[in-house]
Amino acid sequence: MFPVSSNYSGPEVEKFISLVDGSNWSIDECWEWLGYKTNRGYGLFHPAKRKHIRAHRYALQLYLGRTLEAFALHKCDNRSCVNPHHPYEGSQGRNMRDMVLRGRSQWGERSIRAKITFNEAIAPALLFRSGHSLSKIAEFFELNPATIHCVACGKNWIEAHDVVDLIEPIGVTGTHQQPGTSKN
Repeated sequence: MFPVSSNYSGPEVEKFISLVDGSNWSIDECWEWLGYKTNRGYGLFHPAKRKHIRAHRYALQLYLGRTLEAFALHKCDNRSCVNPHHPYEGSQGRNMRDMVLRGRSQWGERSIRAKITFNEAIAPALLFRSGHSLSKIAEFFELNPATIHCVACGKNWIEAHDVVDLIEPIGVTGTHQQPGTSKN
């Protein structure tokens, strides 16, 4: 049975529960939303006399017995799941971090706009931190200086900077050969 706080009851709650696939009420399994879904797969519920609300958010509110102050984030990554044990309250930043950690983002190499790979992003970051100019680094990698600036300064490829942060203390950075020059 769908767990509902004593703060909620009535026809609105009954309507919501009637739109949940109740064939398996296990807290470990996803409970699918049978009502209207957005084109991105999120369930939408339309409570009486109020605007619509995401179904997983409403499910969490029913369970907690209060209106949420933040986002309702999915643990299970199933957008149509309304099992109130699966979402949790969190920030937009946390939602974005979860998305990246779970490999659901179109960032990094998965982006159709990516010009370089993760491994290729480490070198410009190292070179910039060791004092090389952005224009020379861009020339060496045959990329637009704006692209190199975003990589070298950490606006893009933040993960590459995490690697650089690990490398610098062990003395890998320092004096490097200027990109585009040869040793004599």
